[in-house]
Amino acid sequence: MSRTRWNSVALALAGVATIVNPYGPYIYKEVFSAVTSSSLANNMAEFLPPNFQDAGQWPFLLAILGTVALFSMGTRRIQLPWPAWKRKCSLFNEFARLDPGSRVGILAVPTAILLLWLGLNRGQMAGLTVIPDRFSPKAFPTEAVSRARAASLPGRVFDAWGWGGYIMYAWPEARLHVDPLKFNAVTIAPKA
Repeated sequence: MSRTRWNSVALALAGVATIVNPYGPYIYKEVFSAVTSSSLANNMAEFLPPNFQDAGQWPFLLAILGTVALFSMGTRRIQLPWPAWKRKCSLFNEFARLDPGSRVGILAVPTAILLLWLGLNRGQMAGLTVIPDRFSPKAFPTEAVSRARAASLPGRVFDAWGWGGYIMYAWPEARLHVDPLKFNAVTIAPKA
């Protein structure tokens, strides 16, 4: 059997296998409604464009600008003489197999050291917070989760999709229920 035919058969079997789920073929309806929902597109961080007015997005902006600057410096590869037989890391060997002309970028080592140093300094550089090491109460329900956890509230916690990861981190024993397709509000809130 040729590779093309075998891959076609495997693709067809995988497509049929997707129907074997608790929702059956209706799962495609859910997926289609998710990707065409304007509510999700306007409220989920994964679908929104980056907001570079938010200081938390600045490292991403700097990464983009730095990448553009590096590419604009020239079209030649940065060469670091390092023969393939000296590369002990299997990841580098895989790069060498895929592209025999590849070399380890000379900027990778200082970049890795800088990122490690930044992490060890809790996101601080020269007295400035480059990457915050705590959750902002303006963006996350830090006070509400703290009070709910202290009160040992029973039952399930209904939360918005964007806060699910934070709540799992800050309140690991909570039983979460997240419905990103139909639920955009949070029911936990501090008492007035």
